[in-house]
Amino acid sequence: MEARGAVAEEWLHRLSPTLITAYTALADARLAEGDGAYHLRRARTATMGAVAAAGGQAGEATRRLTELDAAIEAADLREAAQGMTDDTDALLRDAEAARKNGDYRRAVALAEKALELRIAATGENSLQTAAAADALGVYKDAAGMSEQAEAHLRKALDIRERALGPDHPDTATSYNNVAFNLDAQGKASDAEPLYRKALDIRERVLGPDHPDTANSYNNVASNLDAQGRTPDAEPLYRKALDIRKRVLGPDHPDTASSYNNVAFNLDAQGRASDAEPLYRKALDIRKRVLGPDHPDTASSYNNVAFNLDAQGGASDAEPLYRKALDIRERVLGPDHPDTAISYNNVAFNLDNQGKVSDAEPLHRKALDIRERVLGPDHPDTAISYGNLAFNLDDQGKVSDAEPLYRKALDILERVLGNDHPDTKTIRANLEECIRRQSSS
Repeated sequence: MEARGAVAEEWLHRLSPTLITAYTALADARLAEGDGAYHLRRARTATMGAVAAAGGQAGEATRRLTELDAAIEAADLREAAQGMTDDTDALLRDAEAARKNGDYRRAVALAEKALELRIAATGENSLQTAAAADALGVYKDAAGMSEQAEAHLRKALDIRERALGPDHPDTATSYNNVAFNLDAQGKASDAEPLYRKALDIRERVLGPDHPDTANSYNNVASNLDAQGRTPDAEPLYRKALDIRKRVLGPDHPDTASSYNNVAFNLDAQGRASDAEPLYRKALDIRKRVLGPDHPDTASSYNNVAFNLDAQGGASDAEPLYRKALDIRERVLGPDHPDTAISYNNVAFNLDNQGKVSDAEPLHRKALDIRERVLGPDHPDTAISYGNLAFNLDDQGKVSDAEPLYRKALDILERVLGNDHPDTKTIRANLEECIRRQSSS
């Protein structure tokens, strides 16, 4: 028995080098298939065979096993992060789709989850985290949550400024977005230097004729409009229009937007007759390039109508407001925020024509959409409360109007603050309503 055992042991020692070579070759083959955790684990299984076959001579195989264990751990982390990245990308795509559909609260909820995953996958200070924070801030702005949005937008700016440098185009985008947020909070004078910072970066880095530079000229102009400095804004709007016409072409949708913006500025300066042909130019481009049923075409119908209202042509404006409403209701849906805007605008047009009782149900329709879709505390919901109150005031229903003014004022004071222009307007309307009641 002992002799036979010795022979078996001798045979096993002769076989071991062959087994080690085979297992090592198998491990190499598994690694050649890929460097993912699955392939690394298969290579580890083969290497375990080499360790077992080598017995006391397993130094090299054991070292390789240790390396594979470390590689598997790294691959697991990498693939988990990739999975989270894929999930984050999907969430952000869904959030953007929700924004386009006017479901701003859903966009915010999806973007909040995306930001949480980005931080887990890439860290607090990664550029991927900056992009997710920026998106969340933009969606919160749209949802009327501007004060909350500011922190996210500033976080994105801080990360980009440190990681990319102060002159990178993405840093300029963050300056622009923080500025837009401040505008939304009624802090237009605080926003101006940030808009100008974005313009300076883009002009130096991208060049004076880049479309993003044109966007910055437009945004500085819009900010000046918000500050009531409409004559100062006009040349900047015209500069943006000039760049877009030369670089993008006379029929580009962005060129149409610039025609519209110059016209809006002229309206604000009281030059409605000068504005009309520019509004109509924008409408013509959009109808031809985007189509008669595009949402931007609806906006142009609305803007021409607004201009006719400003010129005293309320009856001529009404069919254009109704055209915009028809497009939005069919294309965007009956509950889209832009559809609510159109109901509001038709109602205001009827108010201007003295048809206040006809206007009331349209004001109520706009309020209903905004309250359901945007939420009871959104600034636009507050504006609808104020508009309905104003309509009831005009009908002589002063006691019915007062609680609606108060509701609007309560929302705006909580959401936008006491000093926001919209808050001041509603407060003045409420005070006038109370004064009329006390004098009657």
